[in-house]
Amino acid sequence: MPTEEQTQYNSWGQVSSYSQRRGQRLTIPNRRVTHLSFMLQRYSSYGTPPYYYTFWFQISRVNDGAVIATTSGGWYGSIPTSPTWITQALSTPVVINEEVRISVYATLRTSTQYILAAWQNSDVKSGEYYSYQADMSDVWNDYPDMDMAYRYTYELGVPGISTNPAVAITASAATLNGTLNDDGGEPCDCGFEWGETIAYGNTTPTQSRRTGQTFAQTITGLDPNKTYHFRAFATNSVGTSYGADRTFSLNSITLYARCRKGTQGWAFSGGVRLVIRRRSTGDTWEGGSQSVTSTGYGYFSENWAACPWTGLPWCRVDVNDLEIGISLLGDWRSGYESNTYCTQLYMEINFGGAIIILRPNGRGSQQLITDGYPNGRQDNWANVNDVVPDEDASYAHEGNFPTTGWNRDLYSIPALPIRPTVSTDPATGIGQVSATLNGFLDDDGGVVTDCWFEWGLDTTYGTETTPEYKSSGESFAFELHDLVPGTTYHFRAVARNCFGVSYGADEEFSTNIQINRAHALSREEL
Repeated sequence: MPTEEQTQYNSWGQVSSYSQRRGQRLTIPNRRVTHLSFMLQRYSSYGTPPYYYTFWFQISRVNDGAVIATTSGGWYGSIPTSPTWITQALSTPVVINEEVRISVYATLRTSTQYILAAWQNSDVKSGEYYSYQADMSDVWNDYPDMDMAYRYTYELGVPGISTNPAVAITASAATLNGTLNDDGGEPCDCGFEWGETIAYGNTTPTQSRRTGQTFAQTITGLDPNKTYHFRAFATNSVGTSYGADRTFSLNSITLYARCRKGTQGWAFSGGVRLVIRRRSTGDTWEGGSQSVTSTGYGYFSENWAACPWTGLPWCRVDVNDLEIGISLLGDWRSGYESNTYCTQLYMEINFGGAIIILRPNGRGSQQLITDGYPNGRQDNWANVNDVVPDEDASYAHEGNFPTTGWNRDLYSIPALPIRPTVSTDPATGIGQVSATLNGFLDDDGGVVTDCWFEWGLDTTYGTETTPEYKSSGESFAFELHDLVPGTTYHFRAVARNCFGVSYGADEEFSTNIQINRAHALSREEL
């Protein structure tokens, strides 16, 4: 096993009674420490120390003095009277990632029997300090120009790694994310494998990371009609570990409009802007201006990836909460607006090549501006490319049309019957203070789905578990801890995709009653 050490020494100091300690102040960088060693010798001018004279090795935090680990060396009469490396194993290896003091101390001494610890009266280890505690005051004295003679041994292990969801997904790129949960005791090279299947075939550049740090890589040049797999990996000197496989699709959401310029040359002169609004929050985004130069029909499109408030994964936006529309810039004076049309206003959603077309309430054509209507609105549906029967439009016009300037009309898109379907399964592993919640995703609606649980003391729940990505036919679970014995809890499974949220049925369970041992033993049946 690897060892960190400072082995030079030219001086000796007593480790005697009254909890006098000598050691080294140093930073241990996320290592699982297994053994401590110090250069010691026993001073003996007469006889041997009593059997209850013992010595100890200890590790304590610098910031608050708390003891992290202590190991007994036993009777210090066993220490040779010549300089010797004395090594003690920690009963339980401990992971340390902070500044600590490693030290040696003894319980008692006599004038003829005591321990000497070796140190160097010059600075050998930069950034480390020789530390000395004179008595039971717990006050340490640190000397940056000296160093204790010490060794500590630590274990290396394979890394622990997690693959996190991809973010910043656009029409041709995505950012992959991971977390290094455990570096195994040394810096790791962290990156991603990715491709169209679980064979991957592509590897990103690596980044050096330590325990608890995240890492990310952006991949580009992707095909918007494909689903991609990826997983995180971490490598140290022991080996390579891999996170779970995840997938993402280049889920493009694009607005389209087919517009026609009015017959008057100056009407509709400024162009077209396509609009998205979230009804629940009022967030509105308007695309860039696109000019209209002909009285013939022109097609306009805007990819939703440019929308600044859609940085979340697509599945976190409910499509049924959206309105889409169009803004026009022109001269709206009476007599000059005729034949200005917006037709075939619709939204196209592409989930990994599965394309869904959404039109506002099935409408195919809308003449937005007509003579004689100062509020700028008259329905004139041409029924172009209708996909459902006509019905009343959900219509929102922002104020009266002015004589000049931008004018906006928004229309609700139809509700989609492809929300996920989820079931709540009975709780398992029920104990006094813990239980496991269970759920099953019956149908993901064709897109990636978040699944989690709501739970609490009644059907208002009040607490949610961490979401996890699931697909149709997959189960999911979450283990609860720190529950109250003899208490009834309610829970239900929840699933969400981009088309909405669904809930499983309410289930309940009761934690076991905590029984006093004396009472239990007094019962005849026990």
